[in-house]
Amino acid sequence: MIEAVATTHGEYAMEKYGNVDSKLSTIDPSTEGYKVIYDNDYVSWSPKDVFEASYFPISDEEGSKINLEDVQTFMGDITGNQVDEVSTLVKCESVTGFTQYAISSCVSPDNYNTELGKKYGTEELVSKYWHCLGFVLKWAKNGLKK
Repeated sequence: MIEAVATTHGEYAMEKYGNVDSKLSTIDPSTEGYKVIYDNDYVSWSPKDVFEASYFPISDEEGSKINLEDVQTFMGDITGNQVDEVSTLVKCESVTGFTQYAISSCVSPDNYNTELGKKYGTEELVSKYWHCLGFVLKWAKNGLKK
């Protein structure tokens, strides 16, 4: 787990080195990125595109819980398709590319509704992803215990 503050490379260089001397770096001072602060107080700077492709922000500032907003942001695209007279297959590909599935069914074809099937399947997927993100958060906070 890390703390990150949006900053340009020039702002970071001024804070760290007291100047924006081009001899210190080949990075344009106006390049957007993040000052990254690690648990051991090590500080570095990362370009915006690299940082945002590597880290997933959570809304709880203390980093102690996963919220519904975090799960929904992580989930990405959701599709629901009828697979037989009474069932909807719901598929969700997360922002990491990890795919989860849920099946929602009713008793009678007379009661079948694809949108309701997608709604109930999505609720199941929210629960699955919430569990996964809780696992990842616990690992990030505590590391591996041997």
